[in-house]
Amino acid sequence: MRDNYFGRVLNSLNTECTRKNFELDFVTLKSYEYWIRMMRICKSYPDADDCIAIISKERASRVLKDLSEHFEKLNAEEDRLPLHAKKRFIKESNGNYAGKRLRCNEESEEMSVAYQRRQMAVVRFNDVIDRSCSVREITDFVRNYLCGEGIFDQQSQKVFYDSIVRELLGFLEENRDVHDAYYKRLAEIVQPDRRRNGNHDVLVDFLQQGTVQFAFGDDRLPQVQRCSASGHFPAALSRRGLRKRCFEQGYAQADGHS
Repeated sequence: MRDNYFGRVLNSLNTECTRKNFELDFVTLKSYEYWIRMMRICKSYPDADDCIAIISKERASRVLKDLSEHFEKLNAEEDRLPLHAKKRFIKESNGNYAGKRLRCNEESEEMSVAYQRRQMAVVRFNDVIDRSCSVREITDFVRNYLCGEGIFDQQSQKVFYDSIVRELLGFLEENRDVHDAYYKRLAEIVQPDRRRNGNHDVLVDFLQQGTVQFAFGDDRLPQVQRCSASGHFPAALSRRGLRKRCFEQGYAQADGHS
């Protein structure tokens, strides 16, 4: 690794960002790779709305469909409870529910608050899917109906984030043969350095020269902001610059295997 690594990182991060439309290139694919690695090694997942914002609306819709099916399954299980058991379950569930209770009938003996909130989420998610909403709109609904919600518990998070990873892996699989100018430039830099320094992977040095930030777009794909003084490709951050340390940790674990 080069000297003053984080000094170079800071210079890059402080460079003014210019927004441009999402492009299918090695930058984007490498960014997705590190996003996947980050979700696999970190104890805390990134925010759901940040995750949904970096994929296309078609892929985001499939993620919401997976989660909707999970919510419907949980509600169906509650429906099948015998009447006496359901009343006890609803009372305990409502007492333990941590999250929004807007537009919920907390006195209902037929549906728990969680049931009602899941039902509302399914209706809204199905609506954005049917209307083929933009990534921005889908992200707003995810923020309103998942982030900080009691229904988005550990089990539901696993369904959601597993689906996100499948979509990112699918994107990489569909575009596994992308060898553009960024890739060629990296090959030119890495190979001579490896000959000089053995098996040292200088990708981490190359990544320091810029950052990618995903930003919202109203079209079918998100936008990215390229922040780079040198024009070389960078590591990925979320649209608000979140989880930077996770990406660095992900690289540290993956070093030599990328």
